[in-house]
Amino acid sequence: MKAVATFAAFCFLITLACAQDKPVPVGDESHHQQVLDNQYTRVFHVVVLPKQSTLVHQHDHDYVWVQIGAGDISNDLQGRPPAQVKLSDGQVRFTKGGFADKVTNLADTPFVNITIEVKKPSTKAMCGATWAGQGAGTVCAPTSGAIGGAVTFVKAQNLQTDAVEADSVIAPSAYSIDATGGPILIVALNQFTVKPTAAAEKKLGAGDVFWLGADQLASVVPGSGQPARLVTVEFK
Repeated sequence: MKAVATFAAFCFLITLACAQDKPVPVGDESHHQQVLDNQYTRVFHVVVLPKQSTLVHQHDHDYVWVQIGAGDISNDLQGRPPAQVKLSDGQVRFTKGGFADKVTNLADTPFVNITIEVKKPSTKAMCGATWAGQGAGTVCAPTSGAIGGAVTFVKAQNLQTDAVEADSVIAPSAYSIDATGGPILIVALNQFTVKPTAAAEKKLGAGDVFWLGADQLASVVPGSGQPARLVTVEFK
């Protein structure tokens, strides 16, 4: 009888382990909190507390992610050995969809990022994005602007594909954003106010997002005596 009970317990543990390894949709993973969903994108605010892990979750869409604060994680892609990755505040990356992974926070502070699904698949990489031979060796546009004199901002292109473009901006004074080329998601890296021409103004803090629809204009106004730091993600 004892042997039967031991065998049953063993089978239960094996079943439980297999269930934990089965990917869940990213939208069902509890650390991924959805903050926006429209025809272009689905956006998640991701928070993993120190020494905790996400469930194995499936990324079906390409996505851009923006790191909020520094990070130190173990990224465990199914079928590959875990890889330790150290991240800096404001870091931006593009990842091709069609895989499952689990993230473990190795740091003593929360791991926070903004995961931005791009519902239109990317088929060509212009710069800053590489997959299956696409984008290898491409270099993004040089940093434009300067702080001081007549120009009052710095803009750096992070990546561009035929579906999405991401740029980092530092603006000590009011900075204009023009979405005539396509809708733009604004990701805040610190505190500032967004003043769109067609809607009420909104104060943002690190990790907050603001959707600027196609053909709309907005101004970013720094707060707290510090330059506004943000990432703009434009959808093609």
